[in-house]
Amino acid sequence: MKTVKKLFPLLRIYRGQLIGVIVLGSIMSICQGIVAPLFAFLFDTVFSTPVQGAAAIPTAGSEHLSFFYEFLYGVFGKDKATLVKVIPFCFIFLYFINGWSRYFHFFLIRMVGEKVSVRIRQQLQEKYLSLSQTFHHDYQGGSGGLLSRTLNDVLVLQNGIYLFADFFREPLLALILLVNLFLLDWKLTLFVLIVAPVLALVLNQIGRGLRKYGHRSQTSLESLTSTLKESLDGVKIIQSYGLVDKMKQRLSGDVNQYLDMRKKVIGNEELAGPASELIGSILFSSLCFYVGRGVIEGTSSAGVFVGFIVALGFMQKPIKKLQDAFVKIQQILVVTERIFSVLDNDNHVPELKNPKPFPEDWKKVEFRNLEFSFGNERILKNVNFTVNRGEVIAIVGESGSGKTTLMNLLERFFDPASGNILIGDIPITDFKLETLRANIALVTQEVFLFNDTVRQNIQFGDLSKPNGDVEQAARLANATKFIEKFPGGFNYNVGERGQRLSGGEKQRVSIARAIFRNSPILILDEATSALDSISEIEVQKGLEQLMKGRTCFVIAHRLSTIMKADRILVFQKGTIIEDGKHDELLVKGGEYFKYYQIQTQGQAH
Repeated sequence: MKTVKKLFPLLRIYRGQLIGVIVLGSIMSICQGIVAPLFAFLFDTVFSTPVQGAAAIPTAGSEHLSFFYEFLYGVFGKDKATLVKVIPFCFIFLYFINGWSRYFHFFLIRMVGEKVSVRIRQQLQEKYLSLSQTFHHDYQGGSGGLLSRTLNDVLVLQNGIYLFADFFREPLLALILLVNLFLLDWKLTLFVLIVAPVLALVLNQIGRGLRKYGHRSQTSLESLTSTLKESLDGVKIIQSYGLVDKMKQRLSGDVNQYLDMRKKVIGNEELAGPASELIGSILFSSLCFYVGRGVIEGTSSAGVFVGFIVALGFMQKPIKKLQDAFVKIQQILVVTERIFSVLDNDNHVPELKNPKPFPEDWKKVEFRNLEFSFGNERILKNVNFTVNRGEVIAIVGESGSGKTTLMNLLERFFDPASGNILIGDIPITDFKLETLRANIALVTQEVFLFNDTVRQNIQFGDLSKPNGDVEQAARLANATKFIEKFPGGFNYNVGERGQRLSGGEKQRVSIARAIFRNSPILILDEATSALDSISEIEVQKGLEQLMKGRTCFVIAHRLSTIMKADRILVFQKGTIIEDGKHDELLVKGGEYFKYYQIQTQGQAH
């Protein structure tokens, strides 16, 4: 119940529709519940003797239904010729009402299921976007695993919501039918109830297996989805390095593991059917023997036999529905736990309830005593430096030295273990995240463009600004010439992740996006390292326009970018080992000098 209760806030929104589901389900159950005694009445009062004269209330076997019989006599009279015509129309009327109730009953519950599943997927997307980069870094399943929870797990949960209708409709139908059975023959009904716990015990044992293997099945499906996504994302590298067979083997392993888990789940699911049917056949055989003997001895009637058979036959439907529901509940519990393990995750960057406004006249950015680790791996160690407004700071160092991590801390993708970053003497933790990031523009080596038009991708820099400035931003980014050659110009769709553009074109669109944002702080993370020389020249022109008048943090390997910086910070193993201008650092003959020698001579020292 602790797990199921987590769904209540989502279902409460649609309580009006759910009440309608309950009411319509109740009407269905009542209509179906009347059928069995109506059959008994038809057989006892009409079919048992020729259709002549007035019918009488039988005394053999169905005395407990006398009030029902008297009611029908009061409505339709006792003339058998009339009853044989009217009662069949009663069946038509009942099934007409049942049919319309059924239509709206299932329509409403399915629409609620669709709405809840869409809402959960929206909440998951919002959660993914709010969780810190630490969560995404540590999550073993990767983006494919998160995608599996969003699609596969929510689909299972959606199908589970449909059980809401079953849990209100079928027990009521079972109760009405059980009352019918008691009225028809209470001794035989007690016998049925004695056998029922045996079925419940069998289902409980099956349910344990379903819970155990259901969780493993969803985990293996998550792994399978992750491998499929990785195959699509890395298709170029896979083909280039001849890894097709390797990926086939990897996927085959995931498939085999998934099928093994599904085999166990399906085995447990399908075992419930034969077990319940075997118990049902024992019940039916006992019924035939008991009632048949009563008819022969005159202690029962044909109406009792038919009514009991009809009621018991109808009883199979709610029992089967509840049995299937019991099986599905095990799966629902698994996926609900998996979904809410993400939704309840609090690994996000905290914000103050009353954040401070971002200062307009700030003079410096200060990095004070920063320490940061990923797990047991220490990335930054006692980092201290100050950047004046308008300065261009180049950050160099070997891979893994903490350069990108430092910039991630500036944007608060995650927070340091200790220390702080201040803008205008105010810790960045005092700002609203949205406000902080609105004052920072980011251009990375791996450009991400949305599957949208060139114009929209540039305007994503600041959606609050009019799109009339898009062309100006593109011109400053040195991107107008190639954009105008596209079919539709600025309305040209760049494709998924910008795949319809070249590397240099994508980079200049991203620079235009940063220019359009017009933030006072700029981060350039290896913005030109993946480009050829010609593209770099074109992109560099755009970067020069972008950097004008801004406080810039430039992570780069190429000297063309580094040498123009006001200061250069040299990182090594998470600490700053050198700080100064290009010429000053060359004179020192330290790590930067070695770095410069490698760049200019192509030799390692």
